[in-house]
Amino acid sequence: MAAVGEGDVVFVPGAAGGAGSLAGQIAKCPGAARVIGSAGSPANAGYLVNELGYDAAFDYHDGPAAQRLKEFAPEGISVFFDIVGGEQYDAALQAARPGARFALCGSLPSRLGDASERLPQPDRTAAEAKGIELLPFSCPHVPEQIAAWREHFRTWLSQGRFVCPQTVLEGPIEDVPQAFLSLLQGSCRGKVSVRLP
Repeated sequence: MAAVGEGDVVFVPGAAGGAGSLAGQIAKCPGAARVIGSAGSPANAGYLVNELGYDAAFDYHDGPAAQRLKEFAPEGISVFFDIVGGEQYDAALQAARPGARFALCGSLPSRLGDASERLPQPDRTAAEAKGIELLPFSCPHVPEQIAAWREHFRTWLSQGRFVCPQTVLEGPIEDVPQAFLSLLQGSCRGKVSVRLP
């Protein structure tokens, strides 16, 4: 999506979730120089580094994400895989090198809660003024895309370059909304599913 390659410095927020846990690992496969993730707890930040191969990670509750990105990517980021939007999008915008690529996969804080609780939509005008390429993420799943993904994923999986984390919660159908909230709050890792009795 964002044509990650050798030398790129990549930032993935929400990196312990299903999409983020794979995004960081995918970025490493074509040779990203550094992959930085954020997560909702110190344990999940440690998990990103120790088990998923991220070069650095931080708990986004521990202070401004912009400050952490200055620490972990002093020369700036060249790729941002946006899953959550909000403050982390703004931090990536501050940390982005001119000409960076932003893959826009999601923007949860701008969609959840009532209008008074929602964060504003990401500032696309400021990104364009900085020469950032905005790449809205979609999955039309044409046959060529599916075939390319299978080929890459099969190769990387056989080489042991991937961990596919998942959290399985057990309970009745009434527990599904809470499982979804747990996912959004960062208390789960990878893909989340509920096993019904």
